[in-house]
Amino acid sequence: MAPCPWYLSAVGFVGSSNKNAQMMVWYTIFVALSVGLAFSGVTAIYLQHLTGSTSKVGYAEGVFGVMGLVPGLVGGYFSDKFRRDSVIRCSAWVNIFGSVGLIAVLVLDHSAASVRDVLDAYLNNIGTWKFAVVCAGVSVLYAGNSIGYASTQAVLADSLTTGDRQGFMTRLRMIQNLCYGAGPLICAAIVAACHDEWTETNLMVLVIVGVFFRIPAALVSFCFNDDLCLAGESDGMADSSTAGDAEKARYRSVPIYYFVSDVLWCFGSGMTVKFFPIFFKNDPSDGVEGLGLAPTTLFVVSAAALLLVLPMSHVGLRLSTHFGRIQTDIVMWYVGISSLAGMCALGYAGHYTTRFWDRAAVLVLYLNRTAWLQATGPIQQSVMMDFVEKKTRARWASAYAITGLGWCGSAAV
Repeated sequence: MAPCPWYLSAVGFVGSSNKNAQMMVWYTIFVALSVGLAFSGVTAIYLQHLTGSTSKVGYAEGVFGVMGLVPGLVGGYFSDKFRRDSVIRCSAWVNIFGSVGLIAVLVLDHSAASVRDVLDAYLNNIGTWKFAVVCAGVSVLYAGNSIGYASTQAVLADSLTTGDRQGFMTRLRMIQNLCYGAGPLICAAIVAACHDEWTETNLMVLVIVGVFFRIPAALVSFCFNDDLCLAGESDGMADSSTAGDAEKARYRSVPIYYFVSDVLWCFGSGMTVKFFPIFFKNDPSDGVEGLGLAPTTLFVVSAAALLLVLPMSHVGLRLSTHFGRIQTDIVMWYVGISSLAGMCALGYAGHYTTRFWDRAAVLVLYLNRTAWLQATGPIQQSVMMDFVEKKTRARWASAYAITGLGWCGSAAV
């Protein structure tokens, strides 16, 4: 395979000279910008704007979860049977097709008024034609992402030395959250230039810009190469020839515990995180629960929450070196969950109003919750990849599709 261009291979500041690891940096940057712009809340707000129904948004999120489940499991299975870079390329083509198709339909929407009117009448029970098109396009992107997710994670783990993954993954997560935070700031700038209003056109532009970044992410993923992975240095602890049977059994049980806890956690998160942007947008003066934030304010809050993950990730890394990764993970979870419980307590106390201090208290708790919980990601991922057998890494990574079903599926509940 031909080497990647120098300008793609030059990102070595994350602490690894391995080309797969460096490609993962670029891939993460483009995907995170896409998520920050379109998929961290804008799409949900856009769908609610098209239909006026929060329930339909929940059903759509459930469909997205299902569309990510089967492709994710299939992709994980084939990743451990065949070359992982081949599976990644299949994922890339699906993402390119879905991105270009969705952008083209949204841009050309006004030139098909007669067809749209007919389809709007036919699809009246589930929403407008545009609602159906956006759901279909986003579903394709979910499927494309799920196909290649396990492979990219397995290739990355195979390209890093066992025992040193947390440092790289923490720095990678910090870059990811920096781009996540940049997405809402770009959204705020775009909307501020368009009179700071929740209009269909403004939301459509944000979705198009966010989906566009999936295309360079797909192009970068063509540079992943199985032949650049490490050999024995990247073996999991369960692969160790010096470990006894009882010790290997204990090693194999660690990812199982993490998987079960992740499924339960994502099922609960889907009922809350997916609807935070809508809750922040809803105006109590309209008779609905919410904070009534203006578009730019909401995007700035979203950016602040994601940017706060950067210092908290560093705190998690430092704490884990002194107290252990799993112990640190548990403590950070409890702190984040306590903040979520505080948000609920304020709601039951009737403090979801437009008064400044009431809104400020809710937003501070939200920022604290997001920072602590998101910062646990590198710890969990490094533990998972250190303990599973090398030959089954992609299958374990594909468990993301199941947790994603809980994440999106519970939103329908």
